[in-house]
Amino acid sequence: MKKLAKFFLAITMVITQLGWLMACGGGKEADSKVLYEKYADYFKIGFAINYELLDLPEYQEIYKHFNSMTAENEMKWAYIRPNAYQTSYQKADAFVAKAKELNIGMRGHALVWHHTSAVPNYINSSTPKDSLLTHIENHVDATIKHFGDDVIYAWDVVNEAITDNDNSSSIYRSSKDGSGGASFFYDIAGEDFVLTAFRQAQKTVEENNLNIKLFYNDYNMNNQAKRNRAIKMIRNIRAQGIRVDGIGMQGHYNIHTYKESEFKKAIQDFIAEGLEVHITELDISIHKDDNSRLAALTPELEEAQARVYKSIYKVCREFSKHVTSVTTWGVADDHTWLDNFPVKNRKNWPLLFNETYQPKKGFEAIMDFSS
Repeated sequence: MKKLAKFFLAITMVITQLGWLMACGGGKEADSKVLYEKYADYFKIGFAINYELLDLPEYQEIYKHFNSMTAENEMKWAYIRPNAYQTSYQKADAFVAKAKELNIGMRGHALVWHHTSAVPNYINSSTPKDSLLTHIENHVDATIKHFGDDVIYAWDVVNEAITDNDNSSSIYRSSKDGSGGASFFYDIAGEDFVLTAFRQAQKTVEENNLNIKLFYNDYNMNNQAKRNRAIKMIRNIRAQGIRVDGIGMQGHYNIHTYKESEFKKAIQDFIAEGLEVHITELDISIHKDDNSRLAALTPELEEAQARVYKSIYKVCREFSKHVTSVTTWGVADDHTWLDNFPVKNRKNWPLLFNETYQPKKGFEAIMDFSS
């Protein structure tokens, strides 16, 4: 009887240990219904938002799915330093406070961007080169120091500097390349404005012992020609002994033109350059072109969108040693910049949560790791 009792005791212990191992190894993450927990072994899961929506009551429950956030606008130059005599961190600091409240990290976005909405009024096309570069140095230094690394783990140092014109002899946007969205920063200072921004960012981060990665951020990185220009630019910067830690792939795709093979190749090319990869502004439009008009998100369109989301997150998991953050550009379909771009007052439904704040099929798709 004693031998039989010992036998059953041993079996019970084995079963208990197996159950404990399954609980630890199979894991909270594997069974979790919380998005960032599901991806705990892969990469950070982020959202971007504007100040006016930050404390929207309906969003507070959705925030539990994320462990990273981005201010859509409020950390840009014109918002922080609207003129030469004024510095205003109030709204930007509210994001930091919210990140601390939620116990999540932040991507800083963006230190230097040519767009009129992001350029303070004391800088214009008549600004002398030396003055522009000094302004860039001072802004980059002061901004990085102000926010530190309590919650910020990366900065988009330069945003959208590369031309879309495949026939241009230059890497960069300028008033002469004919691609639209010209950068007068390049007209004034050439490549020096990019070098200055990254050089100062590196200096500030290293002198202050900050644990912050430095990124270049741009759209259409799935396009081979534009990606080649980005890689050439980054090689030029690094040739000066200046850090570029990673690339931000904005990820504004749509269900009609997204191709997994192109997305995957883009990530592989950047990894080959020794770059960390962040998907920084992910949303999936359901519109095919500027002439598209749709009254609602049909089940068929939502299924197509879910397939794209599933593909993107699957590829990112495959390369999660190098892809370390994925951020959707918005929280729910009730507020998205795509409602007014590229067509004004045209409803779009590009995100993971619908207009009544419920998870969509895209959310379900990225929570399912099966093929």
